[in-house]
Amino acid sequence: MLRRSFIGILFLSILQIGTSQRTVFGILEEHVQSIIQQMPGSSTNVYADPSLIEISKFREIVNRILNNNPQVANAIAEEMEYEVVRFIDSTLPTNKEYFIIQKLNSGTKYFGTYVFNSTACRNAVIQCPHPRFDSNTGLQGAYIFARINTKALMISGTHRCNSLSPTSCSGTTSACGNNDTYRLSDIAHNDGSMFQVVTEFLNEKFEDASFIQLHGFAKLSSDPNLILSNGTRQSPSIDKIDELRSHLQNIDQNLTFKIVHIHTDWTRLTAFTNTQGRYLNEGSNPCTNNASSTTGKFIHIEQEFDYFRKNETGWAIMQNAFEQTFECISTATDEVSPLFEFTISDGSIVFDNLNNSLYTIEIYTIYGERVFAHESTKAEAPLIDSGISLIILRSNTTGEVVFSDKILLIK
Repeated sequence: MLRRSFIGILFLSILQIGTSQRTVFGILEEHVQSIIQQMPGSSTNVYADPSLIEISKFREIVNRILNNNPQVANAIAEEMEYEVVRFIDSTLPTNKEYFIIQKLNSGTKYFGTYVFNSTACRNAVIQCPHPRFDSNTGLQGAYIFARINTKALMISGTHRCNSLSPTSCSGTTSACGNNDTYRLSDIAHNDGSMFQVVTEFLNEKFEDASFIQLHGFAKLSSDPNLILSNGTRQSPSIDKIDELRSHLQNIDQNLTFKIVHIHTDWTRLTAFTNTQGRYLNEGSNPCTNNASSTTGKFIHIEQEFDYFRKNETGWAIMQNAFEQTFECISTATDEVSPLFEFTISDGSIVFDNLNNSLYTIEIYTIYGERVFAHESTKAEAPLIDSGISLIILRSNTTGEVVFSDKILLIK
């Protein structure tokens, strides 16, 4: 008699799919943390802007991922010392699939890391341009992204002070020492960066998406807990920043704020020279000109360390407020439908009632080895061996995982 039982064992394994694309099982936040820890620091001068050819290729990589063709995306990425990893977060009851554009360990280009969620229900992108300088903002971004189901997470490739060369874009900062021009590696102020390129591409692809940019500041006694800006002094027709403030104050009435387009006398950390903000606000030249009007798409958040950035307690506060501010519009693949329940009988695992659509069933061992893959309108696989397996059912129409779980198969 065959039976199945669901288990909560967490495991991490890396395997090879086809000839080059990797699938990684693990915890997304830990994966992002390892990338940030290996990120080049201040003044090592390894950052360089992408060439026009590299920009074109990177746009095609993102486009292929958004169109459910990650293997082709990976082939293009390898040409420029990057890879596209299929990452399955094994911490949830149903494993969550992401695709990550990341630098190869041997790579010498530092264009950043980009994580995509094909089943997002919130039309927003989380950006972390200073994960090393603005302490914990990269970890905070990964924590929130993994929980609120947004479309993408963007993280820069180096410390903001890595490059010794100045950007041609307007504005100055004392972040890297004396008050001086922004450096090339300060990608929040460089419209030639890949971070800027991906921002522009995702803005083209995701209609009316919000771009939430996480920053941190050293709080003076005269400062509030948060400084919020849309990049201008203008009020948008739909003011997500004021909604966010309201939800945060409902969580903690003692929080203090400065909202740049409401508190118009406030001049500290206004984000007017942020090149992503200038672009999203449809400024005439993101490199040199402040935007004169706002679309409301850009949400720049300066946070004090102790309350918001120090640890998961503060990250959860911002997560809670984001969940209330940005509506979750469910898609058919957000949750596993009873349609995809399976049975085990006669030496096989079988998914029934698939409405004659084409699916691929995959079975992985606990060690990450793929031992079976088959396309069918009635997904069925033999029980290879007793033991713990990860079963994945993928729609060939959309490329999305519609069922994924670790189970114990007993012959």
